[in-house]
Amino acid sequence: FLSGGQEARRRYQLAERVADLFDQYQVYRADWLESWADGQDVLHVRGSEERAVPAEQLWQPALWRALIADIEGSVANTSRAEVHTRFLEAAAKLDGNSRPAHLPRRVVVFGLSSLPQQTLDVLSALGRCCQVILCVHNPCQYHWADIIEDKDLLRAERQRRARKPGMPVQLDDHNLHLHANPLLAAWGKQGRDYIRLLDHYDVPESYAHWLDRVDLFRESDGRSLLQDLQNDILNLNPVHES
Repeated sequence: FLSGGQEARRRYQLAERVADLFDQYQVYRADWLESWADGQDVLHVRGSEERAVPAEQLWQPALWRALIADIEGSVANTSRAEVHTRFLEAAAKLDGNSRPAHLPRRVVVFGLSSLPQQTLDVLSALGRCCQVILCVHNPCQYHWADIIEDKDLLRAERQRRARKPGMPVQLDDHNLHLHANPLLAAWGKQGRDYIRLLDHYDVPESYAHWLDRVDLFRESDGRSLLQDLQNDILNLNPVHES
């Protein structure tokens, strides 16, 4: 890429792409950057599982360490990932009796289809000293975080939604069609992963003194094909029950 014409322009374009990539890591994969800064060429995947950085991508952790070394001691040596870590350390000392003066008593998050784990970390930390209400769009009234497409099986340690009666504990591509709507499995990956991530933070006993869980699921009253499909997804009906 750099060997073509307009070398200066190409260098700028490449730097812009890499900077954007690292900027996204600071929001969505701060744990990767922390490990890379510590000299570990690993990727954190599900839960505590780690995976080695592929050989063709080892330039990424190496470049991140070079960037940190280049700005070491500078006032600019503060990535968003580092700010996030320091915030969580400070927030761990908060409780209902030590709420900062300008922090509202209630935070309501509404209308967002997905949030990165970094943002959920912050909301969870704020929940130590104020009420946090998160309104979540969910197309299905049953637990569906384990519904997979192909072999992408996700196992949750705890789950907010009840498992549908008669559904096996483990679903794979051999029995998926018998117990789940294939469209939900194929199209709902982002929502599925988000709800599974929320399950990790959802500890009902920690907010029981503030409010009960509120679920607003309602079947569509119409009989059009679209409404039938929406009801099937809501009730986690496989194709043969549709």
